[in-house]
Amino acid sequence: FSTTYYDASKRVTSTLLLKNMGRQLSSYTSEKENVPFEIQFAVSKELAHLPFRYHLSYNNLNKFDIKSPYKLTSQTNLETGELEIKEETFAKTFLRHIVIGGELNPFRKSLFLRGGFNFQRRFDMNITTFPAMVGFSWGLGFKVSKFRLDYSRSSYHLSGTPNNFSIATNLSTFGI
Repeated sequence: FSTTYYDASKRVTSTLLLKNMGRQLSSYTSEKENVPFEIQFAVSKELAHLPFRYHLSYNNLNKFDIKSPYKLTSQTNLETGELEIKEETFAKTFLRHIVIGGELNPFRKSLFLRGGFNFQRRFDMNITTFPAMVGFSWGLGFKVSKFRLDYSRSSYHLSGTPNNFSIATNLSTFGI
């Protein structure tokens, strides 16, 4: 379920989204599991005197501690031999919820340049010795006649950087 508020005069859009409400209908085992319920809030604003739109979303409003259970939380100090526990700061835990992005539309019509950053993906999926572009994403789009052609690339991990292509149109422009 979602609700969206749009104010054309202020060029602001905000959305509240409730994802994965419900239960599993059929299970692979005898145990039925809950689906991972999540509440998200996002806001997007187009600037008045610059062809730029920024986006900010806050994920997992319903759960604050979303750090990965698979990330290393302790290690042995090589000098002392003692076990050291790595605690995550409040700021880092808060930033895990944030996804930021922007879209530059230089001609306000046909060319779109996009970029974004996902803090949680960066914190959980990078390799400490070689973080590369994990967490970053970028893309570009063109509007040609009645069609939109888009390409994007997201860095999830060094071993996985998907490329996405899409073609979109509004069928009502064809009288359908």
